[in-house]
This record gives sequence, C-alpha cells and structure tokens, in this order.
Amino acid sequence: MPENVSLKSLENQFSELTRKLGEVQGEFKHIKQEKNALEMNLCKLDTDKELHAKAVELLSVVQKVSQEKIKDGFETLITQALHYVFENDTMFELTFGRRGNLQELDFNIKKPGFEEAYDIIDTDSGGVIDIVSTALRLVLMEISTPKIEGFIILDEPFTGVSKDEDYLVRAKDFIQEIHNKLNRQMIIISHEPVYVDSDYNIINIK
Repeated sequence: MPENVSLKSLENQFSELTRKLGEVQGEFKHIKQEKNALEMNLCKLDTDKELHAKAVELLSVVQKVSQEKIKDGFETLITQALHYVFENDTMFELTFGRRGNLQELDFNIKKPGFEEAYDIIDTDSGGVIDIVSTALRLVLMEISTPKIEGFIILDEPFTGVSKDEDYLVRAKDFIQEIHNKLNRQMIIISHEPVYVDSDYNIINIK
C-alpha cells in the first residue's frame, strides 16, 4: 500500500511537472514571437531612420538650392535697378539666418568703398530705400504663385530720390523699362514734373 501511494504521488508530480513544462513552453513560444516582432520592428525603425536621415539631407540640399536661387534672383534684379538709377556700384544683398525655430531674411546694402554690407533700414539715403522697395514689390508680384495679375499703382514712388533731375529721369526710365519687360500697366501718382514731361498718358488733377 505505501508503494502504491508513493507511485501515485510520483505520477501526480510528473503530471504537474508536465503541465508546468507545457506552460513554460507556451510562455517561451509567446516570448520568442514577441522577440521576433520586436526585432522586425527594430529593423524597420532602423530603415525608417536611415530614410528620414536621407530625406532631411535631401530637404536641406533643396532648401539651400532654393535659397541660393532666391538670393541670386533678388540680388541680381534689385542691384540692376540700383545701378540703373544711381549709376554706381551699390549692391543689394540678401542674408538668410535663423532665430530659434524662425527663419530670418535680412535686406542689406553694400556701397562702393565699404567692405561690409549694412541693413537697408540704416541707410541715410531715402532714394535707395525707394528703389529697393519698388523693385522688391515688382519682383514679388512676378514670382507669386499664383501670379498676381493686373496693373500696378505707385503712389509717389521716389519721394526719397534726390531732386537732381538726372536721378529722377533715370527712376522714371526704370519704371518704363519694367513696364516694357513685364507688360504691365503702371499707374504713377506724383507731383514731380519729370512725369508730366514724358510720353506717359497724363491725367492732371488740380
């Protein structure tokens, strides 16, 4: 009888161990499946990380190229306007920068004889500001998407330009050149006689 009891106890223990082994094997299988899933996810994350890094690199290159194109286009056109009116080597420069997460864009002027460019707001020449602001306005209208159509109204566009007749004549001719190239109707409101003594269609209001 004791032997039967002992055998029965061993069978029970064996059954219990078999049950626990089954549980452990099931848990091991579950853990292995999770491990495989995590490894696959990690592999995907590594791939995504590489793709994101390449995308960021590409966007940085595109941004740099875009900035350079904008910079070259604006600087060339506005510098040409300054040369046209003042007949000197004054240069217009754009400088891209950042303040925290914000993109900044500075408008600078570099005059002949000066090594450093300076902020256009700091210039003592109202004529330079007038030419730059007018040229900027025209360029922005041309490059806007969708393009801004229609006529352009310029209200006393060159009040800061020296009253020297040569400057005012060249400023007037600059507007005429823009009109010819862009094929836009230009409406100028001004008290300056230089616009009256021209080939413009004049509406005289007294």
